[in-house]
Amino acid sequence: MTARPGGRPGGSAGERPDGSAGERPGGSAGERPDGSAGEWPDGRPGGRAGRLIARAQPGVPLDAVGVGLFVAIGRRSHDDDAGLAGFLRVAAPFLIGVAIGWLIVGALAGGGSMGRGRSGESVRSARPGYSWRSGWPVWVTTVVVGMMLRQVTGRGTAASFVIVTTLFLGALMLGWRVVLGRRLTERS
Repeated sequence: MTARPGGRPGGSAGERPDGSAGERPGGSAGERPDGSAGEWPDGRPGGRAGRLIARAQPGVPLDAVGVGLFVAIGRRSHDDDAGLAGFLRVAAPFLIGVAIGWLIVGALAGGGSMGRGRSGESVRSARPGYSWRSGWPVWVTTVVVGMMLRQVTGRGTAASFVIVTTLFLGALMLGWRVVLGRRLTERS
């Protein structure tokens, strides 16, 4: 086994950090977190997209719940009771924004987190989007895409709505990342 630049083990292309054959974790298409190749035991796909989807969980649902909470509170405060269809009509632009934001973070992170802990180590490095530093692109993308889609479809984008949306979603979408980051740092 050879050392990679920076003195870390796992150097050659066909060698894992533990010395066994194959790419190091995160390297080859279809590779699971345990470093083996192929499909996951539960049938999830391998490859880059499969790794991104697997690493995003449960971050995507947490952001989607934040959007759902925002929509539910907003609709209740405006006495809008159009049922599930009305809820989805309002939530859809922002949920599309969440999905695009996570794709951006996954692409920028290259399969790892862009965030760093207090001591400089990667925070939950196997999960892109879990630190507030890599979460802000998801938040900003959610708001921008959501507002653009609302504008294109003829729905309201008043300045006060944009401000409330930005602040509320920012508090929720960055808040869970800050809490998680602190808990992970405390465990280290």
